[in-house]
Amino acid sequence: MPIHVEDLHKIRDKVKDYSHMYNIVLRLGSEAKGLKNIVKLERELSKVNNILHKASGYRLWSAQKAWARRVLLGKSFAIIAPTGVGKTVFGIIMSLYNASKGRKSYIILPTTPLVIQVTEKLLNYTTRAKLDDVKIINYHSKLSKSERKKAIKAIEEGEFDILVTTSKFLALRFDILRGKKFDFIFVDDVDSILKSSKNID
Repeated sequence: MPIHVEDLHKIRDKVKDYSHMYNIVLRLGSEAKGLKNIVKLERELSKVNNILHKASGYRLWSAQKAWARRVLLGKSFAIIAPTGVGKTVFGIIMSLYNASKGRKSYIILPTTPLVIQVTEKLLNYTTRAKLDDVKIINYHSKLSKSERKKAIKAIEEGEFDILVTTSKFLALRFDILRGKKFDFIFVDDVDSILKSSKNID
């Protein structure tokens, strides 16, 4: 017996998770196209949430869920929020989610200490979330000459899933980034980006 849209509210308490719900909705056929898209979005959001939970023990809070939905829908947007609400953690988790899907991400930060801090958190999260295959490359002024050379080579060859640099690197070394395709770009402190006309270009 086929399931109808109006029957969904009767079975919602029996649904284990969004993957289960998605399989149910698939059986509805064309009459549930809009609902199918919503459930698919929520299923992907659940995967993002699971990565954060495995990595940190925490789950996405309401604002982070709203931001994640926008990213999952392929939208570009600016986050206007005070310090300490989880913007950087959001950028890290979305980068890890994209890496788990075989997509590339670029995290742009205003200072070298932040590049180091975010890279350390990424490495820590990949271990906890068992995403050990994720390739993370960073570039900053504290790297040794040999480390910089190795990082530049990896960037040139696209041998990374997540790239983390300062906004200064973007301005000075755009030549090696030209032509690179990123599925997700997270810019922390847009003001630092806008200070350089090269970055705007």
